[in-house]
Amino acid sequence: MPPKDSTQVCSKTIKVKIIDDEEYEKNKTFYIEIGEPRLVESNDTKGREG
Repeated sequence: MPPKDSTQVCSKTIKVKIIDDEEYEKNKTFYIEIGEPRLVESNDTKGREG
């Protein structure tokens, strides 16, 4: 159970850059799975596929 003075976040907006694949698609569905945070040792500040 979290401490009584902690702030709980119920929702959060994230921005996802969609890479243009040069083909028009009216609707595109994708999912983002968010899991437990983990420490990644890297100097790269951009996300990587993997």
